[in-house]
Amino acid sequence: MRATFRRLVLVLLVAGALCVPATGAWAQADTEPVPGLGVRLLEGPADNLDDPRAHDYVIDHVAPGTTISRRIGFSNGDDRPIDLSFYAAAADIGGDAFAVLPGREGNELTSWITFSTDRTTVASGATVPVTVTIAVPSDASTGERYAAALAERSVPPPTGRGVTTVSRVGVRIYLSVGPGGAPRTTFSIDQMTARRDHLGNPVVTATVHNTGERAVDLSGTLDLTNGPSSLTAGPFHARGVATLAPGATGSVAVTLDTELPRGPWDAHLTVVSGLTSEEATTTLTFPAAKGSSGPPSSVSTGGGGPLLLGGAGLLAALLTAAIAALAWRRRGPRATAPA
Repeated sequence: MRATFRRLVLVLLVAGALCVPATGAWAQADTEPVPGLGVRLLEGPADNLDDPRAHDYVIDHVAPGTTISRRIGFSNGDDRPIDLSFYAAAADIGGDAFAVLPGREGNELTSWITFSTDRTTVASGATVPVTVTIAVPSDASTGERYAAALAERSVPPPTGRGVTTVSRVGVRIYLSVGPGGAPRTTFSIDQMTARRDHLGNPVVTATVHNTGERAVDLSGTLDLTNGPSSLTAGPFHARGVATLAPGATGSVAVTLDTELPRGPWDAHLTVVSGLTSEEATTTLTFPAAKGSSGPPSSVSTGGGGPLLLGGAGLLAALLTAAIAALAWRRRGPRATAPA
């Protein structure tokens, strides 16, 4: 029995080594430059490898006094060289969107950001990696801050007179500062509404409340079942992504085909932000008139939560199950009492 237990512990230790994220950073594979001026995050922290948001944005939680660096690739898909300048600009979240402020307006976060170069020339078809460093002061207060790491291209008018064209691309930065682990990411789906837009397309709109301590970027998928004549439809994907600050309420909208029957339908909506998901179901009937809405419907929720179980949680679950199995084996099956 002791030998069996030792073998079991060895298996769990190996499983734990596979579950715990490696330290360091992951890197994204090279891709061909897109037409015009392009941008992509080239690396991120290893413990965010499974988070799809972390492959597009700089998303980190750090303690005061921490310095982090991320590489961003700026590409030139034009047939001639382009001159770029680099800087950080303040950003805010409102109206279900992440908005970079105009010009070079700064905030507290931008004052912590430096670039490995202020400007460079990018050859046709090339990608230039630029390192962005964020040095958080030791006296920084707790909270999440927003900014963007940008590259700007200015094109003067061909005749020397007229309007200079300015274009810029960049990567969002969501930086949470504070002691301990990352603040929780949670949100709730409060209600769903069936309506028609001005073109007559049926639209399902869900009201979502960010109940966590970090911003969320929400996408959604809708399935319809038990429709007229037992029809099913979907999955349908939400248009765009809704970004909500902590405590904010916004909406996720899914536009459907004009020919879809009015219903009633059983609607099942899954809303996802990174590794967090929530699900809601309700019964909906679309109004007949264009530009009209039905009454908001209350929803039944469940089935959401973290999409992936982290290494420590998985190891604990494995250990608990193994100990229970070992204890059962030691006791042996219990005899059934006579009736």
